[in-house]
Amino acid sequence: VDSLADILLLYLRHGPRFQCISHDLDVKNLITMLVHFMPSSSFITNPYVRSKFPEILYVIAMIEKEVNRAGIRSMIGDVFNSAVNPTKLIPALMMLYVDMEYLGGHNQFYDKFNPRYYIAELFNYLWDHPQYKAAFKQEATEKLKDRTSDHFVKFFNYLLNDANFLLEESLTCLKEINEYESLQ
Repeated sequence: VDSLADILLLYLRHGPRFQCISHDLDVKNLITMLVHFMPSSSFITNPYVRSKFPEILYVIAMIEKEVNRAGIRSMIGDVFNSAVNPTKLIPALMMLYVDMEYLGGHNQFYDKFNPRYYIAELFNYLWDHPQYKAAFKQEATEKLKDRTSDHFVKFFNYLLNDANFLLEESLTCLKEINEYESLQ
């Protein structure tokens, strides 16, 4: 599965953008498969493989954005509005975001930021689609009412922790840049 994810990413990033993608690749079934396997560690136990799925979805979303902006008729042009069930994708992304906290490697702290970046960008992209915004709100409401599940609370906590860390790093770098500029 790892090699398949790498080949798929390579094809999506560097293959023919609009012509062949709708014919060579059944995008709807691909996204359905990714959404199904993404949150569950019982199907794909290696978290590094699962961490590539948001990147694949992100690349598809960016192609969809280009296709829609260019006005080209293509299967991928409206895939997130027609093929993906928002009530499945939003929880899958949240669960994977939480699962990325403990990857198990010696540099797991830094490994989590790459897949989380793509998940955050997907949320940003999907927020413009009303059905995804509604699914996000529904998921948050349901999980907060359900006292047995702390998944949404963990997701939100990790999201805030990441934002806090990145803000702190940015301010530190700005201070160093300011000090460097003052020396010149």
